[in-house]
Amino acid sequence: MAEAVLFNVAQGILKYLGSKALEEIALQWKIGDDIKKLTDTVSAIKSVLLDAEEKSYSPKSHQLRLWLRELREAAYDAEDLLDDFSTDVLRRQGIVNAGDRISKEVLDFFSSSNQLAYRSRICHGILDLREKLDGICERRNLFQLEERSAADADAKRKGREQTHSDVPEVVVGREADKERIVELLLSCDDHNRVSVVPIVGIGGLGKTTLAQLAYNDERVDSHFEVKVWVCISENFDVKLIVRKIIECCTDYKPDADLEMETLKKLLREGIEGNKYLIVLDDVWNENREKWSRLMSLLMCGAKGSRVVLTTRLLKVAKLDARMRPYELKGLSEGEGWGLFREIAFRGGEATSAKHEAIGREILEKCKGVPLAIKTIAGALSFRESESEWAMVRSKGMWGVEQNEDDIMPTLKLSYDNLPTHLKHCFAYCSLFPKDHKIDVKRLIQLWIAQGYVHSSDLLTRFDVGINYVNELLWRSFYQEVEKDDRGNVRYCKMHDLMHDLAVEAAGQGSFTFDMSSNPPDSHAQENNVKPERVRRHVSLDFERVFASRHSWRVPTSAADSEKWRTLICVNRSWSMPDVMLGEGCDETILSNMTNLRVVDFSNLSIFQLPRSIRNLKHLKYLDLSHNSMDVLPEEVTELVNLEVLQLYDCRKLERLPNDTGKLSSLAHLGLKGCPRLECMPLGIGRLYHLRELSLFVVAEGGGGAGIEELRRLNNIRGKLLIKNLELVKNPSEAAEAASLLDKQNLEHLELSWGTWRDGEGDVNGEGTLLEALRPPRGLKVFDLSINAGSKCPIWLPTLINLEKIKIKRCRNWKSLPPVDQLPFLATLEVSECESLEYIETSSSRSPFFPCLKSLMLVDCPKLKGWSTKPGELLPQFPCVSHIKIKECYNITYIPCSSLHLESLTLFDGSKELLNQILRVPPSHSSAPLQSCFKHLLLQHVDLDCMGEEILPRLSSLQTLTILRCSELKTLSPALPNYFTSLQRLHIERCSKLDLCDNSNDTLMLQQQQQVALHNLTEIRLKSILAMASLPDWLQMAPNLRELRMKYCQVTCFPDWMPKLTELESLIIRQYGKSAHKCFVEDWPNIGHIPDVDINYSCMQENGICRMKETSEREEQEEKEEEEVPYGNEENEQVTKEEDEETSKLVQFFRNCATSCNIFGRCFQ
Repeated sequence: MAEAVLFNVAQGILKYLGSKALEEIALQWKIGDDIKKLTDTVSAIKSVLLDAEEKSYSPKSHQLRLWLRELREAAYDAEDLLDDFSTDVLRRQGIVNAGDRISKEVLDFFSSSNQLAYRSRICHGILDLREKLDGICERRNLFQLEERSAADADAKRKGREQTHSDVPEVVVGREADKERIVELLLSCDDHNRVSVVPIVGIGGLGKTTLAQLAYNDERVDSHFEVKVWVCISENFDVKLIVRKIIECCTDYKPDADLEMETLKKLLREGIEGNKYLIVLDDVWNENREKWSRLMSLLMCGAKGSRVVLTTRLLKVAKLDARMRPYELKGLSEGEGWGLFREIAFRGGEATSAKHEAIGREILEKCKGVPLAIKTIAGALSFRESESEWAMVRSKGMWGVEQNEDDIMPTLKLSYDNLPTHLKHCFAYCSLFPKDHKIDVKRLIQLWIAQGYVHSSDLLTRFDVGINYVNELLWRSFYQEVEKDDRGNVRYCKMHDLMHDLAVEAAGQGSFTFDMSSNPPDSHAQENNVKPERVRRHVSLDFERVFASRHSWRVPTSAADSEKWRTLICVNRSWSMPDVMLGEGCDETILSNMTNLRVVDFSNLSIFQLPRSIRNLKHLKYLDLSHNSMDVLPEEVTELVNLEVLQLYDCRKLERLPNDTGKLSSLAHLGLKGCPRLECMPLGIGRLYHLRELSLFVVAEGGGGAGIEELRRLNNIRGKLLIKNLELVKNPSEAAEAASLLDKQNLEHLELSWGTWRDGEGDVNGEGTLLEALRPPRGLKVFDLSINAGSKCPIWLPTLINLEKIKIKRCRNWKSLPPVDQLPFLATLEVSECESLEYIETSSSRSPFFPCLKSLMLVDCPKLKGWSTKPGELLPQFPCVSHIKIKECYNITYIPCSSLHLESLTLFDGSKELLNQILRVPPSHSSAPLQSCFKHLLLQHVDLDCMGEEILPRLSSLQTLTILRCSELKTLSPALPNYFTSLQRLHIERCSKLDLCDNSNDTLMLQQQQQVALHNLTEIRLKSILAMASLPDWLQMAPNLRELRMKYCQVTCFPDWMPKLTELESLIIRQYGKSAHKCFVEDWPNIGHIPDVDINYSCMQENGICRMKETSEREEQEEKEEEEVPYGNEENEQVTKEEDEETSKLVQFFRNCATSCNIFGRCFQ
């Protein structure tokens, strides 16, 4: 499969050969004929590559595979030579003009006498290359290869064997999935006459089997009047599909030459007025028009008709609005073992415990894919020795001989059906370890650096790369996708079997060193590679190296290291110890590996990058994130091909190279998390191709770039943080020069004026500068901090696409302009605005904050709320779901509807404000309240109890946290009646709170059992000094799993504690001896709890009592968390007497275990 990448390499070479730069130089050097002949040769080879790839899969094609291997190496060498030449052109040019135009000075340079040697080397290289490729091209005729374009290859793809409706003999673990599909088939759909049920998943997951199970279910059989099974595969020919449907439902086989109109009539005769079920198995068609044509013909069925389709492509499953994809998952561990045992042991038990252990390890690699389990279990069923099983375990799926319908050939069909431009991209993913969380942005940048993303425009290549990712996602090559708030894919993973497929597709041109299990120092892994095969892409997996404490070094001594194009260090933990590149190793890398296009040395504790970095003249991607350099060497600026420079979280980095502006190809400069960066270098404004510049630091004096250098960087998109704006001189002129308004792709702008200067006022014209820094109307996030101006800029309400506004430490503002009409504003955060009194509202009658979901007002002591005209009522937020109010002492009213509220955080607020926010509207007071309110946090709130008017709002509450409410005396006399959904309860430093409500007599407790705290699983109490015993209502929490009490003066455990059968952890921290005494005296009430931890002294774990040794982490957590509780004047210390008591306590348990075996096992 590795041969598939050749087509793209050939395309890249032709692009080089056709460039205007090479054309002009060829005229000067009079080698135009050689360039033309070379172009013709590469074109001739390219035309037969796709046919050669297909034929190379045959076992009898050994000579063809050798020819392709030789061609691949020659093609890479050609690309290196041409790229070498192009790089030298750029270096001599100094400052690169747009496009391929070469300046006269460069042409003069190449024609001068002192460059004859260079000219001779390049010309001889091209001639040698042409002769080599000519010889390879001539031998292509030996293999009778056909010329074929990418479109021809797509049309000629081979489909899989035809399927049928019969259920396989062995099916395990799909009963729940079958029931769900049957439910979808039998359910009533009032909106559509014909509904579509797509079953989606990777190859081998059992989509066809699931469809067969549902198709043959008795309920389905009696529900539908007509049932049809059609295997589609590659050829989605509407006419052919209609013929198959007619044949199935009428027993009449239409002639192939019948017109479509005749077929339409025959189809109507078969299904019109009947409730039908049609299964379209193995659909690959992505053409919406073809799908619509077929569905229009099927609309004549009765209401309730269903079409089931199985597909590997999520894109296919979403072609039609009627489709609701059912995404099939893998088998559970138990189901997978049942299937494995049925086949490997032929329905019996495991041959031996060792066989079972190896079998379970092998099963884990199958990741629940039934066809993978069947394939490998079938192979093992004929192997009896443990050594044979162990060999299969080590080699994995590709070490098992497989038939055409087994797992890897099935998955290979997905790869074969990829467009040629995606095959290279997919194979490159083999460099990441299994289960690696792939950063999609980084992946696209790596593809671009290797030339896999085809776009004539440098600025749109990333967007094209996003399309590539989505295509692979829709084709089920990726899974476990994580998206951002706007629906963009941020991270994904590959199924282990897909990873195996990628490794096979990449061939030995890509290789991953496991730096822990077999360090490259031994060269053992290098010897696995045959000498005739050259690696081009290498990754070093450091995931386990630090746990194993292996010494390591980059394997620069490999014979093929000078051919490498990729060197990636993969570390998924992001928590590195003090491990650095080996002594002198970095110099070796830079001297030996001169063809590298990608270097990722992130998170390796690098303190200094060597000056010989300039040797990597082909380098396009350099990631030095999470390292410890304070500066970068000036030689970095000689990397004229560099497109990506990532320096994320280089927290010691103080400056960039002075000539950074020479990196004219740079498109991504990642500086997020570089707090010590002092300034941007002069000339950075020449980087016209920049689309990512996450940080711009304004220089002090003339030592760096001012914001006027932003003028021509109009391709910046995403986020831009501009720091140290207090250093800007001539605010109006500088802001106009920065031209933020022209940066139409900017989505997130953050402006910061550094530290606050008390008492100075707006001496530097910061308000004027802010007003002049008007951003584009397309801005989605605006973040402003530490501005000394007297008012908010007038342009803020005009940014109609804003989704989030964050204002911090604008201490001279007295009001915030009206932003209530912004149609997409979802988050509003205002903090530390000491003078702010009002948030203005508009006079429009349009919806008030129509999309606002989150409101945060923090440390605005003068803020009174929203201003309105006299006599005008303040509208309510229609959909606010999260509110946080902290230290805003004058706010008495929040205009929100409690019906939409999901979480409320209130610090230093009043009981009246709490009641106002949570009060049930009068219109809902009598009806059952359907509430979505889930989280409540109160701190320093002046209340003595939960008011009756808000208790109905708490029925849906899942977490309740109450901190330092010193006047709180009780939650509610009938707490279990209202907290029926509560899952977590955390109360701290409420010195007057009594959770033990004596008014709950036995009769009331019995009545409340009907609405008990069944969902409550965790309780944490700290410094509840009025509580001497556990409250009786706690016994109504049968699912409680964790109970933590710190400094609560509890002296005994009640007799009903054994009712808490699910309680797994009891942790108590108390001063004095009382904890030890109650531990002994009340042991019968707590002995059922697996983990009892009292003052770190003793614990009961799985029936074993011993002294607890606390870890450093636990001690640190305790040190950070613990303080002397309020009201406890004595800070008692553990004395020698208490140590002796602890020893007696341990001996007591040993005696108990010996005499009556209370714990069911012996103490250790």
